Amino acid sequence: MKKKLIIVLTFLFALFLIGCKDKPSGNGGDSFSWKGKEAVSIKYLRDLTPEEIDIDEFELSMLHVEVEFSDGTKQQFDCGEGHFSLSKEIKTVGTPRLTIICDDEEGNEVETANFTVRFVSYTAQDEAAIKDAANAIVAKRNGDKVDFVLVKTDGLASGQLRFTYDASKLTLSEITKGSGAGYVDVEVKDGKVSIGFASDANLQEGTVICSIAFSGDYRNSSLALDETFENACWAVVDNAPVAISDVVYHVSRK
Repeated sequence: MKKKLIIVLTFLFALFLIGCKDKPSGNGGDSFSWKGKEAVSIKYLRDLTPEEIDIDEFELSMLHVEVEFSDGTKQQFDCGEGHFSLSKEIKTVGTPRLTIICDDEEGNEVETANFTVRFVSYTAQDEAAIKDAANAIVAKRNGDKVDFVLVKTDGLASGQLRFTYDASKLTLSEITKGSGAGYVDVEVKDGKVSIGFASDANLQEGTVICSIAFSGDYRNSSLALDETFENACWAVVDNAPVAISDVVYHVSRK
């Protein structure tokens, strides 16, 4: 009886090992083994790639493919894994036609996939938005916060602003007043963030008016100035508030 039990347990253990070995894991868990595998086709997975990619942040791992092998199995990979390379280096913004090249264990090219992707420069967009501005307030991501920053000024002391966002994609909370902004009142509600700020003197360039912690999809949250609201700013001139009309309000995607 004891001998039969040992045989049964040994058999079950062997089945367990075989089951583990035959489970490809690709992008998660243990590394997928290409040993003995021959790629017969590659499908570019566009749905797993952002609509646009900041050229300064691009990495090959942002691109995803599904590989079909000669044994009929399919496996998804991000292209940062060792068997994939790109047909050319990305140096400029635009929508180039590219090729993902897949190599076998010996480094021989076995399959390719063609696609296009849009590359942009969020840094260049930010610079262009405030280039000719005398006064500019920019909402930009700072880790898991949104900072509202006076990035350029020839004299602003106070203002009232309202920004809107897609509340299904972004949750704003935990408001922090900027250290150099004087009085700040912020309300976040129903997809809107209302900001009122005031100082006894004109603020310095680079002053963070307020910061708001967030969770969710910042880049696709449609964060933008509410044009239907009376957004207005004032400067202190001869100890009196003077309305300033030439203020640029910009939301950075970076």
